[in-house]
This record gives sequence, structure tokens and C-alpha cells, in this order.
Amino acid sequence: MWEINLSWQIQGFLASLLCGAAICIAFDILTLCVGRLSKQVIFIFDILFFIFVGFFDFCLLLVFCNGELRGYIFAGEALGFLICKLTLAKVYIPLAPIILRLIKRLFLGVKSAYLRIFTKIFKKG
Repeated sequence: MWEINLSWQIQGFLASLLCGAAICIAFDILTLCVGRLSKQVIFIFDILFFIFVGFFDFCLLLVFCNGELRGYIFAGEALGFLICKLTLAKVYIPLAPIILRLIKRLFLGVKSAYLRIFTKIFKKG
């Protein structure tokens, strides 16, 4: 039988706090990205997101609890999600459209650079 000592429990709880915050940020970004789509598409995205979160939780439980369900892991994730939603979300949600615009410009710039390079390569050939 596996034994879990207090240091593993504390590490698992702290990791679950961080994972809860990461889940909150990922959910907010997904909500911002798919916010203008139809309700059916949002429903499908929500199902896919929660499948991803379930896999993420399973991996967390495997690493810190040998796959056993532990209440403090789920409490830590919920607390991390809540803390992120109440504090950090007030900072990054107003900045999110600006950040998304910058990321889009970056990808468009990289795409146009690749297109220029490939057109030069294929024109010479």
C-alpha cells in the first residue's frame, strides 16, 4: 500500500492551487475567444474543455496521490480557481483583447514572412 506523508500532501495542495488558477485563466481565454459563436458551438467547447480538465486532474492525481482521489486536491483546485477569478481576472480580462490582438498580429506577421519566403523559393525553381 502506498503511503503519502505530509510533505507530499502539502506539495499536492500547492500544485492544485496553481492548477486551479491555470484552469481559470484557460477558461477565461476560451470564453473570450468563443464568446461570439452560437450556443451549440459554445456547448461543444465547454464539453471539450471539461474533458481536458478531467484529464489534467487525472494527471495531477497520478503524480501527487498515486491516482487516489483526495479531497484536498479538489479543494485546492477550487480555491485556486476562486482566488484567480476574484483577483487576477480583474487584471488580465481587461487586457485580454489587447493581448489577443498582439498575438494575432504576431502570427499574421510570421505567416506573411513564411509566405514571402516560400514564394521566392518556388519562383526561382
